[in-house]
Amino acid sequence: MSLNVFINFSSAQVSREDSLKVSRGFQKLCAQKSEEHHLALQKRYREDSVKYYHLDLQKLNDYIFTEINEQRKLAGANPLKEKNDSLLQQDCDEFASHLVVNDLIGHDKNAIYSAEIVAANLITMDSNLKRDNPADVYSESAKEIVQTWLNSPNHKFLMLSADYSECIVSISKKYYHSYNVWSSTGKRMNLRNIGFNLRTIVRFYK
Repeated sequence: MSLNVFINFSSAQVSREDSLKVSRGFQKLCAQKSEEHHLALQKRYREDSVKYYHLDLQKLNDYIFTEINEQRKLAGANPLKEKNDSLLQQDCDEFASHLVVNDLIGHDKNAIYSAEIVAANLITMDSNLKRDNPADVYSESAKEIVQTWLNSPNHKFLMLSADYSECIVSISKKYYHSYNVWSSTGKRMNLRNIGFNLRTIVRFYK
């Protein structure tokens, strides 16, 4: 955005007080224009988020399940089967939604499972969502989520443990955006990414 304003006045005709009023008015105009620009950017990036990507949670769920079994295969553990229990799946889905809506990460101690791992991740348009091959979005995102657990010794042990034969995977998402902010002093904060906050839960069963 470019804003050019030319003010021409004679110091003999304009008092210092009037000059300050002009200066303050100019600053207010700049702030107003930057806010309008900021809102326009916000609108455009919201439109881009709808236009350029749709995140299919079931597809991502399938990729995560496959990636977990790939890691178990490398570790010499038997592959997990998907636990076919609609009530347990619903309970896991509801807890994942509770976590992401409230920006939390934690465990449901009242749920039924042998072990549970949880991950908080951010998928952004700039980093993942404008790929030429849509499958890359899900493949790479699943690897990033599973890597979160591999980086933690306790979570890695549970994910690769031979003690478990079945699992339930649940993912919940919340829209995320961050963009230019102009402070009252004119300081500009950088335009950041747009995408989804995720909470992923895997519950293991013997």
